[in-house]
Parts: sequence; structure tokens; C-alpha cells
Amino acid sequence: MKSQNASFVLNLYNKISTFMFPSKQRLKDMAQNYNNLTWYKSYRHLAVFFFIISLISGLISNIYLEIALSDYIYMFIFMIAIFFPFLYLSAKGWRLFLLITALYFIADKIFTMWMFYELDSGNLISIFFSILWGAVVAIMFINAIRVENQRSRLKLKAKWKLKDIMMALSGFFILIGLAMISLVIMA
Repeated sequence: MKSQNASFVLNLYNKISTFMFPSKQRLKDMAQNYNNLTWYKSYRHLAVFFFIISLISGLISNIYLEIALSDYIYMFIFMIAIFFPFLYLSAKGWRLFLLITALYFIADKIFTMWMFYELDSGNLISIFFSILWGAVVAIMFINAIRVENQRSRLKLKAKWKLKDIMMALSGFFILIGLAMISLVIMA
């Protein structure tokens, strides 16, 4: 029984470490099978998914602040509007937007740690899990950029599409419009 548990833990560790720190051959295979990967096997989709979870958890953790619900909804719609183009183009595999979103996420985590330190709030466990979560998401973004670089080396990189830019901008303007309408209605 004990050896079964040990082998299960070792097998789980090997799977996680192989996924988090892929070999060059694995990156090359991912670049070649880029369009056939499911979302949970694609670094770019996982990075965006984890970033969205971070945004939602940040908003949920701030719900206990002394903010009126209408202001909270307004803030949420604006945040989604601002990040929509970045997340959409990151999910499409644009290296520039993957990098910008990753840098924002890392800066946000550093600012959060500084706030925990300055305000002397948050215990050691919450700080540890915040650092762990930040490391996991940052590694996903780094691996997504590595796959995109591999695609570029293999000449598999798609051209910039006007359709992608228009989708990102239209989503941004629609969400900004919704935020403005909600501001007028709640006023």
C-alpha cells in the first residue's frame, strides 16, 4: 500500500514537472500540432484561463471592501473590457500580447506581495499560495511564448490577421459601451 502511494505521488510529480518544464522536443511537437491541441494541453489557452481565474479571484476577494455593489459591477465590467483584447490576442497566440499580459501579471503579483508586506495583512500561508499561483501562471506564459518562438523558427507562424485585431477592438468597445450604459443606469 505504501509503495503504491509513493509511486502515485512520483508519477504525479513526473507528469507535472514534464508539463511545467517541457523539453525542446516537446515544444517542437506542440508547435507542429498547434491547431490540433485541446485547450487544456495548450500553454497559451491555459495561461489565459489561469489569468482569468486570477482576475475573478481578485474581484471576489475585493467584494468584502466597503464598495457599493453598483460600483463593484461597474469596476468588474471595466476590468473585463480592458483585459479582453489582451486575453483574446494572447489566446490567438500573439507573442507581443502574451508578453504584455505576462509582465502585467508578474507586476501585479509583486505589487500584491508588497501590499501584504506594507499593510502587514495576510498570513504566511496566503502569501505562500499567492507566490505559488503566480509562479504557475508565469511559467504557463513563458512556455506559451516558447511554443510561439518555436513556431516562428519552424516557419509555422501565422500572419497577423485583421480579423483578430477587429474582434479584440470590437469586444473592447462593446464592453466599454456596456460599462457606460451601466454607469448611466445606476446613476
